[in-house]
Amino acid sequence: ILKAISGALGIRNIETINEFLVALGSITLGERKVPLYLARRLADLKIRDSVENALRSRHTAGPGLVLAVSNDPPRFLGPNVVIALRDLLLQDGGLGDLDQEEMARRFEANRTLASSAQVAQVVRHTPRSATLIIPGLDPLTLDGAGQIQLFESLVDAATDGTGQRLTKVLMDGMGSDNPRQLFSPGAWAKAHPTYIRHGSSNRYWRLGEATDTA
Repeated sequence: ILKAISGALGIRNIETINEFLVALGSITLGERKVPLYLARRLADLKIRDSVENALRSRHTAGPGLVLAVSNDPPRFLGPNVVIALRDLLLQDGGLGDLDQEEMARRFEANRTLASSAQVAQVVRHTPRSATLIIPGLDPLTLDGAGQIQLFESLVDAATDGTGQRLTKVLMDGMGSDNPRQLFSPGAWAKAHPTYIRHGSSNRYWRLGEATDTA
């Protein structure tokens, strides 16, 4: 796969970051020149966290494009746009024959979604996969119906004037009594307190500090 893609895109500088992530230099998409990566096994949450952490350590390169060798990958890893490699293959083409116009279109559409949002929102992709968009923050991937319901409720609170939700109300019907129980330890460390934090007391929760208007 790597050989086919690098040959088709004329890539010369390939850097293996770890066993699941490869840097392919940069690519011009429309009027942008962005870092390009190839990642695999993103369906494994531990591996995905490892890949995202590696990408965050390269933040000075700016938001990039990650080609995913997996089905139904997240839409973002930090500030980076993720596109499934299979979605870019030209019909009747070989493995390295990628639709670069579609690549540019998807990259621009997702970057615009992340960078131009004026209010917090949850964008659903499947019943168990969504992205939390908060102005000023990197997109946060949500895994599972519980995480999606949690943040949809907090987004509603942020926009309806209440600003926060009582824990009991927030967790109603989830089979858990605390938001932390919906996340792995690593995912919770990423989400709290940047994207979710306590409200006026420990009995309440609200979106992270970036959503404050005061």
